Amino acid sequence: MDKIEKIVNWADKTIENMKGLFGFADWKIAVKIDPNDDENFAYSTNVNYLDKEMVIVLTNLFFNLDKEQQLNTLIHELIHSRIHIAQLKTEKMTEDIKYYNEEEAVNDITNGVMYFLERSKRK
Repeated sequence: MDKIEKIVNWADKTIENMKGLFGFADWKIAVKIDPNDDENFAYSTNVNYLDKEMVIVLTNLFFNLDKEQQLNTLIHELIHSRIHIAQLKTEKMTEDIKYYNEEEAVNDITNGVMYFLERSKRK
C-alpha cells in the first residue's frame, strides 16, 4: 500500500468515526482523489441531503499536509457540507446568519472541534 492509499484509508476511517458529530451519522460519505486540483486541499461535492450522500475530494495539496492539518481540513470540509445543507434547506436566511461570514464561522467551528479532540486525547 503506497503513501497516498494509506492517507485515503485514514481519511475515510476518520470521517466515518467523526461524521456523527456533524449530523451525518446515517450518511454515506465517500472519499475520492482529484489529482488535477492544485488550488484546494480538499472539497465536498455531490452533497445530496435527500439520499444522505456526499463525496469528500482530496487534492494533491492535502497529501503534503501533516496529520493535524489533514484532520483540520477534513473537519473544515464536513462543516462546510453541514452549512451548505442548511442553506439548501433554508430559503430565507435570518439577518443574524447573514451577518456572519461563512468562512470565518467554518474556521471558528473547526478550531473548536480541534480543541475538543486535543483535550480528549489528554484524558
